[in-house]
Amino acid sequence: MTDNTQKIIALRNELRMLKGDLESISSGEAGSRFAAGDKGKLQTRIAAIQQIVDDLEATDSQET
Repeated sequence: MTDNTQKIIALRNELRMLKGDLESISSGEAGSRFAAGDKGKLQTRIAAIQQIVDDLEATDSQET
């Protein structure tokens, strides 16, 4: 397993958690690790992490 693969797995796990938090905020459910006012910041963070994952996947596929 390459270093990039390990990073991708960790970041995907983080994305899953953040998307779950975003869904909780959007639906008004309890259980989010973030306040409702953090929705914009959370969306920005999700987008940034997704871009990093995409870049790592592109780099990883070029190396193989």
